[in-house]
Amino acid sequence: KRLELEEAFLADACLVSINHMKSIYPELEQRREFILKVAESEETRFHETLNTGLNMLDGIISKPSSLINNKIAGKDVFKLYDTYGFPVELTREIAGKAGLDIDMDGFEKEMQQQRERARAAARFDNAEVSRITLRTGMTETEFVGYYRLESNSKILDILIDNQSSDTLQAGQDASLILDFTPFYAEKGGQVGDTGVIINDSGKFSVSDTVYFGSYVLHKGALEEGEMEVGQEVKASVDEERRKDIAANHTATHLLQYALREVLGKHVHQRGSQVGPFEFRFDFSHLTAMTDEEILSVQRIVNALIRKNLIVNAEQMSYTQAVESGAIALFDEKYGDRVRVIKIGDPTISAELCGGTHISATGQIGFFQIVSESSIGSGLRRIQAVTGKGAETLVEYNTAKLNDIAKALTAPPAEAERKVLELIRSLEAVSYTHLRAHETVLDLVCRLLLE
Repeated sequence: KRLELEEAFLADACLVSINHMKSIYPELEQRREFILKVAESEETRFHETLNTGLNMLDGIISKPSSLINNKIAGKDVFKLYDTYGFPVELTREIAGKAGLDIDMDGFEKEMQQQRERARAAARFDNAEVSRITLRTGMTETEFVGYYRLESNSKILDILIDNQSSDTLQAGQDASLILDFTPFYAEKGGQVGDTGVIINDSGKFSVSDTVYFGSYVLHKGALEEGEMEVGQEVKASVDEERRKDIAANHTATHLLQYALREVLGKHVHQRGSQVGPFEFRFDFSHLTAMTDEEILSVQRIVNALIRKNLIVNAEQMSYTQAVESGAIALFDEKYGDRVRVIKIGDPTISAELCGGTHISATGQIGFFQIVSESSIGSGLRRIQAVTGKGAETLVEYNTAKLNDIAKALTAPPAEAERKVLELIRSLEAVSYTHLRAHETVLDLVCRLLLE
């Protein structure tokens, strides 16, 4: 702006950098097109935002009533900074050319209020966790649920209203902490397990499982009897629900493989939410997927399901995993030892993952994409279903198609043609009515003129 350079230039600068550095960083050359597209897209978007902000700033400068003692108000300086990305120095420079100054004290006050709002939100998010009080001297919970869904365990603590308690009575809500658990606690996008914890004196129904530091909280209610700290119990995961979650989780790995095959190697997972009925998968990509691309991805995933590829989990060092080509989740923190999920022999997919998975892709059954949408600049989201969820979706859509076909008195295969014919007929009728209205209006106008 200061140099009055209006045309985009950042992609050209990136190209120079790529050409200079590609011998040291070959991935720059491999991802050249994606890098240039990102640079061009971001610069174009910021240019548009900057112009909007400049128009706003011009409006402020041209209205004396919006100024305070010949200064641009701090709240306006903050809005330009927070909403439109204006550096304070740029606002000051433009204001100076108009003989004005900016209210820095007011700006700092707005910034402080923003920080307070952020801190308050963080306190609210962590409020429940901060109120939890555990008994001291407990060993951490050991997860044993990758290969078995039941375990004989001991109750280490009982939390009622987030406070440690020695006993639990029927009808009370609580969280149990065990020494060993087959229950997977929500992590890495995969939801927590449900199930039951029982012994001779009581039955505890687990509605959710979450982490609290190195402990696993089994949240739920005691349905009958009573329980107390130190008792031996049998912990059992809801097997069918776990299988559905595992199938969906393995499907996310197949989906990432298929997306990289169809859209390019720039695709990387940016988040996920894996449940028993459906899952969502967020990934890096600049544009909306076409219908053809969605169909291609869907076909690749289903072909891999039909091949019934073996799914293995291996423990190795983080360095070894990355050097072998395993994909790590963006921004995720990993320890020295990691778990790598490999699909196929030879391997077609290798990802660092601590979640639960099925043993072969055929157990997924069928994969269906429900929707594809934007969740931000350069980020897309796919929502999909597998197995029973896919079956339910197909049944629902088929029933709706049959209902439409019956209303049109046509077989399902003819429904689309009949609907299009109906739309064309309605458009023709609407056009005829419009022409009739125009004729009436013309007549009224002539009569008024006469």
